Amino acid sequence: MSMIKNFRLALAAGAIGLIGSFGGAQAQVTESFDTQVIVLENLTITEDTAMDFGSVTLTFDSTNAPTATLGADGTFANASSGSSAMESGGGTPSAGTYTVNGSTSSDIKITFPSSATLTDSTDNFTLSTFVLGSLTSGSFDTTNTADLSACNTAISSGGDCYFTTDSSTGDVTFPMGATIAAATSGTYAAGTYTGSFDLTVEYD
Repeated sequence: MSMIKNFRLALAAGAIGLIGSFGGAQAQVTESFDTQVIVLENLTITEDTAMDFGSVTLTFDSTNAPTATLGADGTFANASSGSSAMESGGGTPSAGTYTVNGSTSSDIKITFPSSATLTDSTDNFTLSTFVLGSLTSGSFDTTNTADLSACNTAISSGGDCYFTTDSSTGDVTFPMGATIAAATSGTYAAGTYTGSFDLTVEYD
């Protein structure tokens, strides 16, 4: 009997201890926590140098489109097949140079064009295979775009390139060229053919 009685006393004492513990608990508590928001600089894109294919001469073979490349270093080269040709006829071909500006040391994403059209309202040239050269400010966001080669591969497949703005200026600056092609035939009267393309930038 003494064993049972002692057990019951111990249980009662434990219960009393629990009641005492809960009786001292707070029913409500309030704490303050800090928060913040960072306002980034508005993004801008500036054309430092316009992309210019210079003057060209065209040779048609009725099968292959006269085609040429304008490298990101400004080098113009005939890239036609067969006996068609697009040769530099003078002027000064130049790659385009563009500067994106935003908050310093920030990750951005740039979407490049897949094509564009130059026209005199009668005949057209098509631009394609846009290609970047070495950055002159800023860097690649290597988490998403390893290097220049990876960026140009992404552009050729319709993807985006990722960059980090310069830690001092907030800039990313790059040269860009493209491939230009006429149709397989056409009048292509002498004159100036114009067009445009889009670059889209956003914070990543």
